[in-house]
Amino acid sequence: MKCFKRIVVLLLLVALSSSCSKIKEIHLTSWAVESYTPVGFRGLDLVLKLGVDNPALQFTVYDVEAELFRHGKSLGTFVTTEPVTVKPRAVAEYSLKGQARLSDGVSLFSVLALMKNFNMAEYSISYSASVKIRGGGHVTLRKKDVPLNELFEEVEI
Repeated sequence: MKCFKRIVVLLLLVALSSSCSKIKEIHLTSWAVESYTPVGFRGLDLVLKLGVDNPALQFTVYDVEAELFRHGKSLGTFVTTEPVTVKPRAVAEYSLKGQARLSDGVSLFSVLALMKNFNMAEYSISYSASVKIRGGGHVTLRKKDVPLNELFEEVEI
């Protein structure tokens, strides 16, 4: 019986270690604005469509907070309103719902003018997100001043 228990524990450790190595391979494949609804002159209810390549276990992302910068000046913030559960061993798209607010001193008209000649290299993002892995662990990811054009390389768990 002791031998059987040791074999089971060994097999579980091997399975967990192979799953853990795949966690490093999770990455964002695409993103787009799916929909938005203006809230006054300074905010938006926003839905982002995110493509995720997840070769590992199921996990849930919640409490996402992000701040967008252009040349070091804050343009606005984004906070999620609902958690998103990412399917295991799948490449899929998910809707991330949240609220965006313009920073003080930034007008809607100035943001619209920036969108006219949008260059991702001029922008950076700071973010934090809590992640709960199915059946266990929890981690909070934090990154500061990630260039927007490098976001797909940086958003890895």
